[in-house]
Amino acid sequence: MTMQSLGLSGQLRQADAAALAEQLRGLLDAADDSGAVDLGLSDVTALEFGPLQVLVCAAAEARKRGLNFRVTAPADGPIRNALTVHALHDALTISPADTAQDAPDADPADDPKSAASRGRRRPAAKS
Repeated sequence: MTMQSLGLSGQLRQADAAALAEQLRGLLDAADDSGAVDLGLSDVTALEFGPLQVLVCAAAEARKRGLNFRVTAPADGPIRNALTVHALHDALTISPADTAQDAPDADPADDPKSAASRGRRRPAAKS
């Protein structure tokens, strides 16, 4: 099984929500054939409510399609904090960030910490 992967980094602000939703829709559509999505959020430094809603909706859509939707993030980072603050900790399951390297068929360019992926992972805000 091939895993569809996406790593995000930096600040995910309200203005990024629409572009993020579009990226995740494409990822879910591509995963329909593979059955798995891996979303790496270890390098996200801030998360506002709009992008958080997009993540929760993408996870719900993945469940509806019968896809395995894995999100990796640090235990004490902004993703978990945002989920707790907005009482959404049950809506999105987070795997510890250190397991991201164990993903099957992982492409080094998809690793948010690799030089190959820097600068191309943050969704662009549409103007």
